Amino acid sequence: MVDVCTALLLKSEIGSISRFGDYKKLVSWAGLAPCVHQSGCVSWNGAVTKCGSGILRGLLLSLLGVLFVMLCGLVSFMGGLSTSWGSEGGYCGG
Repeated sequence: MVDVCTALLLKSEIGSISRFGDYKKLVSWAGLAPCVHQSGCVSWNGAVTKCGSGILRGLLLSLLGVLFVMLCGLVSFMGGLSTSWGSEGGYCGG
């Protein structure tokens, strides 16, 4: 669950979400979109552009870490699901 401080920080960094036409513009503004390289008919994606708010990117990465830990706990609790991820228990290491 996102606490009040996290929600306020997200709101203060993003501001009015209505100023973004769609999620792609928000992702691009936050610097989370991959860098696209093009030459003639060839196109490839690089790392994220890291433009925009470093605070927002750090906050979102922290939230992803919490979500990952919660999902790993759920998979361990459910027991049988971890066997479907392979003998090592997948990314959760269970």
